[in-house]
Amino acid sequence: MLRGGERVRVTCRLRPSKSSEQRDGLEAGGEKVTLAANERTGQPAKDWSFDSVHGPEGAQQAVYDDVGAPILSAVLQGYNGTILAYGQTGAGKTHTLLNASGAPSEAGLVPRLVAELFVKVQSDVRHVYKVRASFAQIYNEQIDDLLKPRNLNLKLKPHGSGTEVEGLTVSECRSAEEMLALFETGRRHIIYAETKMNKSSSRSHAVLQLHISRRLRVLDASVGSMETTQISGKLSIVDLAGSERVKRSGADEDVRGARMREAININTSLLGLSNVMKALAQGGGAYVPYRDSKLTHMLQDSLGGNCRTSLVVCASPAAADGAESTTTLEFGARAMKVKTNAVVNAQTVTLTRGCWSSGMRRWPRWPRARSSWASPSPRRRRRARRCASSSCTRCTPRSRRWRRRRARCTRCCRRCSAGWRSRRRRRGGTRRRWRAASPSSASSTTRRWAGWPSGRWRRMGCGPRVRRCRSC
Repeated sequence: MLRGGERVRVTCRLRPSKSSEQRDGLEAGGEKVTLAANERTGQPAKDWSFDSVHGPEGAQQAVYDDVGAPILSAVLQGYNGTILAYGQTGAGKTHTLLNASGAPSEAGLVPRLVAELFVKVQSDVRHVYKVRASFAQIYNEQIDDLLKPRNLNLKLKPHGSGTEVEGLTVSECRSAEEMLALFETGRRHIIYAETKMNKSSSRSHAVLQLHISRRLRVLDASVGSMETTQISGKLSIVDLAGSERVKRSGADEDVRGARMREAININTSLLGLSNVMKALAQGGGAYVPYRDSKLTHMLQDSLGGNCRTSLVVCASPAAADGAESTTTLEFGARAMKVKTNAVVNAQTVTLTRGCWSSGMRRWPRWPRARSSWASPSPRRRRRARRCASSSCTRCTPRSRRWRRRRARCTRCCRRCSAGWRSRRRRRGGTRRRWRAASPSSASSTTRRWAGWPSGRWRRMGCGPRVRRCRSC
């Protein structure tokens, strides 16, 4: 159970100070963050309270124990969970969530979540799990697939109480190694750029989603089919791009204008997120502008809906970043007022005999034929397999070839001539088709039966309507 009740849980983290920065900005103590008074501007000291606070010396493991572990436990129980990282650029959001390099103690939330997820999956022998993952980014108000970079500008469509991305790649992962490899593949396509405030600044919002389903493992195979309950949860990990001032980041100095356009879109989407949080915090049936940006529209069910949400606000302790840190902490304090209503996602599924003990679906059926030669009849399949088990050494049909709607053999893309002759004898004759000198001299029946309409015709002992491949 998450501490803090049914509301958004907020954790504050301060990054370590640099040697060139003044350290009289933010200070962490207990569950409070204090902003020192500014004598130059006359701003008094101010403090904020959060569910947990981690100072510059805080370890990654401590952040995971407060943020990642409770959300993962809730997702395995059938709830939806979301982890967001918010803050100005260079405050440590990507290091907190996505860091997978360096020493193991510096690993972020994602590698730790993946490792613990599959440890729990492999240790639970009473249930069957299915884990799928998708990785997308929102760049300049455009949703792109990070696993297949060619899938650009994807659209959102309604799905239940929220939305889903149409055409987004969802890959099934059976081990932690597979998921981490998929994560690294997607991370290589995230757009980064160097600014005055950060050497490697994220220019897009990265959204990693894990879909986890669980059901009881049934070992009794005496019944043909049975019904069982399957629970499913979705874990969304969102690394938001950092808010920035154009003058400080140097975006206005870019000749092409790409950095300026990125900064405008980032600040616009973060402003839309702030407006959504403000409307949700007010309550009372106020209008929530989810459609003001692609970010809030995509995370509609993760913000104040059927989800358990944790927010990590990352701030800088430097005095020069006092204005941005104040905005970040105010956003976190406002998010603590947002109520959520998470319920268990359960449904009844029917299991068929033969796939109970494993996580398989029903056995695949034979594909429906699109033409007379696309899918051989059951009688032809039996004869071809009977021929494959005979003494013929010229060619052997492949069962996988049959499933691909083509009757082709291993070596010459034809079925066995011995099997063809035996079938012709049973049918009352052994008609032969000889190759012609040119396609024009062959009859239409021979041209249709012989195969590919280019080159010289060969004698085909493979029966009617079997085509040759181009490599032959």
